[in-house]
Amino acid sequence: MRGIALSLCLWSALAAQAAEKPKHSVDFILQAVMSFMKVEARESVPLPKVFFESETPLSQFQEAIKDQWGLIPEAFSNAFSISKNKIYISDDSEYYQKLKRTIDDSIAHELAHYVQHHYQNYDLLTDPSAEILAIDVQNWFRETYMKN
Repeated sequence: MRGIALSLCLWSALAAQAAEKPKHSVDFILQAVMSFMKVEARESVPLPKVFFESETPLSQFQEAIKDQWGLIPEAFSNAFSISKNKIYISDDSEYYQKLKRTIDDSIAHELAHYVQHHYQNYDLLTDPSAEILAIDVQNWFRETYMKN
């Protein structure tokens, strides 16, 4: 029994190490994104809350995104919930290493969708240019702020 408990503790420690942490604060990333998108913050626009996969139940993500996507996702992924004004971010280190991306640029991508929705009147559900611009913002952020 003691061996099982020790194994569980070790597994928990490894899982905690696998959670990627952003290099920059969400506020810094948002300011950079807004500057790049030539948008000035307004106090009347509520800021989004950011949730990380390692700290968020899958059921919360599913509830926040199911109506927007028209399905209940089986796994956690990066997303901006329009109706909830919440951003969900995977913090799986292996995911970012495999794709040669960073958690910071993923946050920038979802914040771009927040800016598009709240400041630029994009219809995120039907306008394909919204995703193209969010990818441009993500790539710009990675190249500008994530180089060693």
